[in-house]
Amino acid sequence: MRAIIFHLLVTFNGSVYAIEGMDKEAVRQVVRTKIPDLRKCFEESNPKGEEGTLIMKWTIDKGGSVSAVSVEDRTTFKDETFLICAKDTVKKWKFENPPQGMVGVVIFPFIFQKN
Repeated sequence: MRAIIFHLLVTFNGSVYAIEGMDKEAVRQVVRTKIPDLRKCFEESNPKGEEGTLIMKWTIDKGGSVSAVSVEDRTTFKDETFLICAKDTVKKWKFENPPQGMVGVVIFPFIFQKN
């Protein structure tokens, strides 16, 4: 059996950060509820059960939708199928709206380990 262990960390420039007015805990809560979607990507594209770290960066637009998603260079996974699935999955997530005239930027590490 495989499990996802994830760090509850929202970072900006290496520090725990949420854009002004965005609630870090609200972002974490959305991520917690969406973990099964990432687990599905991991299990379907990783039959050997490779362990590793996925560090994703996404932008939350004024309506709370994810407008851009990227995989950070420090990610240890190289399987394109998994990375594309993960990006497509995060792109569907919905968050609370950032303050008017601003966007939210989230960098979030996910650690995938076998149980």
